[in-house]
Amino acid sequence: MKESLSTIRDAIDAQRPVLLPVKQVQTPPLGWIATVRSALGMSQQVLANRLKVAKQRVSRLEAREITGETTLAQMREAADALGCDFVYVFVPRVPLQEFVTRRAEGLARRELAAVERTMQLEDQETPITDQRVQACFQPDFLTELHTRMFGEVWTWAGQYRLHDVNIGNTEPHQIEVAVHQVFDDARAWIEYKSFELAEIAIRLHHRLVLIHPFVNGNGRSTRLMADVAAKRLGLRPFTWGADSLAETGEARAAYVAALQAADNHDLGPLLAFAQS
Repeated sequence: MKESLSTIRDAIDAQRPVLLPVKQVQTPPLGWIATVRSALGMSQQVLANRLKVAKQRVSRLEAREITGETTLAQMREAADALGCDFVYVFVPRVPLQEFVTRRAEGLARRELAAVERTMQLEDQETPITDQRVQACFQPDFLTELHTRMFGEVWTWAGQYRLHDVNIGNTEPHQIEVAVHQVFDDARAWIEYKSFELAEIAIRLHHRLVLIHPFVNGNGRSTRLMADVAAKRLGLRPFTWGADSLAETGEARAAYVAALQAADNHDLGPLLAFAQS
């Protein structure tokens, strides 16, 4: 069922570039029926004859179009009588897949925030080497996080990818071992205080992005992973440029450039961006 919904969303998103210009079309002040009728030099009586209704009915129809009280059936009949096609569309403000993933991410963040607040109320704020922190820095935590974020979107949410992708440097059969190694390293960084706490969370994010463990949703889930890690380590969540990174723009370009710098062993830009 989820896969079929995803297919429907993909089909609508594919039409979005064609639909976007429709948003620029302005409805005439007098409404479409009256405007087109007048442009054709047609009186209300002639249109009434075509619709087989009284002239007063056309007058009311034109008035109700302006107030939004007409039905789709009435608009369709009037358009046909005027030699036009009546078309109505929903134009997604953002791609539907993006809308769903944003909603899923928001739900996951709220759920995790509620868990964090409960732990604080129970006075479970303890040193960075405690079990709560250790539980966060585990592979199972990442897969559970991905499932919470995208379980309503993809049936395979929380499952490592089974085929190669253009992004990532890890073959499918190596993903599980690679992810385990990343979290082993992260726990060691904490134990031996190898880096500042914020850098540990960002290094974790970068290493996981580099592996690209899932087919999709890697950036979102690993950024949230870094946020949760930061909170568990006693820090505030990162702001990630204070803008959406899903769509093309300055923030995303800066984020991608920072990731590329980290690929070349310069973590500074990525850490600075995450805190900006």
